Amino acid sequence: MYEVKIKKDTLLKILEKNRKKHRAIFEKAIAGYRREVIRHLDFALKCAKSGKKIITAVKLIQPQDHTKDYDRVIGMLKMSVDETIVVDDLQYQQYIMNQWPWSEQFSSTSASYGSSSSSSSLTRLYSDK
Repeated sequence: MYEVKIKKDTLLKILEKNRKKHRAIFEKAIAGYRREVIRHLDFALKCAKSGKKIITAVKLIQPQDHTKDYDRVIGMLKMSVDETIVVDDLQYQQYIMNQWPWSEQFSSTSASYGSSSSSSSLTRLYSDK
């Protein structure tokens, strides 16, 4: 089976639920990212003031917000006059199963800002190897 017919209202509810979940994860991750950036910059400033190696780059990956991907599909569905929507296997994977091409990277990056690293890990991160 390569296509399935889904009631528009059902698909909208699933997409809106997935969007809300994505947005909550992103907001938590971006807050953690900001805390980590500040921590790294404070460490870099401390190193510069104490005469240690000057750090000019922060080695962090910023979480990406994909809310617009959900908004686009939700907007298209709301504009549709059809009550039943035909969804192919790729769309099913994305819309229903919430597995987008960016999902793995998003999950990995977001999870990395759930815990905090120590000062010694910052020293190792920015040291010459």
